[in-house]
Amino acid sequence: MTKEIRDSFIIYRSFIEAARDLPKIERVDLYEAIFDLALDGKENKLNGLSATIFKVIKPNILANTKRYKFVGVRSGAKTAVGCGSKVTAMTGSPAFIPSLSIAWWP
Repeated sequence: MTKEIRDSFIIYRSFIEAARDLPKIERVDLYEAIFDLALDGKENKLNGLSATIFKVIKPNILANTKRYKFVGVRSGAKTAVGCGSKVTAMTGSPAFIPSLSIAWWP
């Protein structure tokens, strides 16, 4: 079984603001830990304040990963939730109808 590779993930401004006051080397280590977890599912070992900040960020990354996998299973492809879709109206002509996705994420 091949490991799923992600090409993108959601990063929030609060992640960046939380890391902003760290010394540069710790900030880089924190960003790498975020990227590794979000894209590859790999957890890096951190120390000090960067480890504490990562503990707060980690649940968001895991929740978004769970949503990403759920959307892929539900739709059969990796698609963005909330995108519009083209449908053929009763007149037979294509129309753009934006979708509103309200979903419960277990």
